[in-house]
Amino acid sequence: WHQGAKIVWAVRENHQRPSLSDRIAANLYYWVARNIIGLKEMPATGADFWLMDQSVAQALQLFPEKNVNMVALLCWLGFRQDHILYTKQARQHGRSKWTLSRKLKLAMDTITAFSHLPIRLTHYTGLVLATSGFLYALHLIYNYYVDYPVAGWTSLIVVTLILGGVQMIMIGVLGEYSWRALDESRRRPKFIVESTINCTEKVTSPTPPLSQE
Repeated sequence: WHQGAKIVWAVRENHQRPSLSDRIAANLYYWVARNIIGLKEMPATGADFWLMDQSVAQALQLFPEKNVNMVALLCWLGFRQDHILYTKQARQHGRSKWTLSRKLKLAMDTITAFSHLPIRLTHYTGLVLATSGFLYALHLIYNYYVDYPVAGWTSLIVVTLILGGVQMIMIGVLGEYSWRALDESRRRPKFIVESTINCTEKVTSPTPPLSQE
């Protein structure tokens, strides 16, 4: 922080006695956050504590969101970030309240707050299913009239594939609109001013002129 970093992460260099399932789940979560969601500043091995500058604290006040991962939001904000390494000691007494349900909620908050990937996957899956169903329908129709008919389930499987794909496409389209409505409801600022140079006057929005009749 004295060297100019606005956010300093306490990054876990080592963790005493973690279980195999916890290591796999943590590595998967941080890999998805960094490489799929795009939070490149997210510490690859996790962070439990951080120091943030007053300017970062003031920027956080511009975000009225409730269900949000604070670590992910700080990574998304930008600013100059750095880290120090430490070894996380094993718990000596009591049981952790960091349960599986809370971990799943954290992962869900991270994905829904910073990525529309699930909606896009639904849309693309619908396109693939609908296209596959249409091509398979042509194949069955060809077999029915030219080669050999498939008895019993031809019409049923064609209708199921095509309608299933079209429904997933429609869900994806509705999801795109819902995502944009959600993004607008968050009211995140379009940009954050980190610092100013030789700026003595406060910049305000111009007042529109009154119409004359």
